Amino acid sequence: AGLSYWAQVMAYYSALRRLGQDVDILHPDSDLSGYAVIVAPALTVMTPERAAHLEQAAEHAQLVFGPRSGYRTVSGRTPEDGQPGAALARLQGVRLLNFDSLRPGLEVPVAGEDGAPFLASSWAESYRLEGAQARYRYGPGPQAGQAAVTEQGAVTVIGAHSDGLIQAVLQAVLQRAGVPVEPLPEGVRVSRRAGRTLLQNWSQTEVHLEGTVLPPTSFTL
Repeated sequence: AGLSYWAQVMAYYSALRRLGQDVDILHPDSDLSGYAVIVAPALTVMTPERAAHLEQAAEHAQLVFGPRSGYRTVSGRTPEDGQPGAALARLQGVRLLNFDSLRPGLEVPVAGEDGAPFLASSWAESYRLEGAQARYRYGPGPQAGQAAVTEQGAVTVIGAHSDGLIQAVLQAVLQRAGVPVEPLPEGVRVSRRAGRTLLQNWSQTEVHLEGTVLPPTSFTL
């Protein structure tokens, strides 16, 4: 109950904003030709046509999918050939293996080849690899050793819900795409539109950013 569609979308949106990115919100069937990175946090409903559209986008952009991708057809059914459906599975290089909804207070470690593990909460799904490589795996628990984050070419799939993990994976994807990354202090946001830059400080402390001093709870254009 704590992981609604909007909670999942906002987790990815917030991670991108913390990394200094502007975010355009588009329908998945829109023209995606102008983007170097495309993030689909909660694309539950999938059709063969939509999967083909995204496969075409992967020819010029990095794609990132969140959990529960392709879980349903347009009629609300589970794909008859298994989740996430044959077309999306080909693009992602994975098939759903297991999933677990985590009660409040229950967390599962997720770790890459090096570094401290992240802790997943609310939702954790793992994958059977069919061409993709596992970049992060689950630690001790029912899904121990199973793939939590996968990568095939320009396509990344994140199966565990963890703010820290989401931000780390997105930062790596942005850097791989050649998009400048600017991790921001807590409560600070940067927006760039039409040649103007808006700096916002929603925190209670003074912040120095891009040669500008931002007093607490302030903005400058």
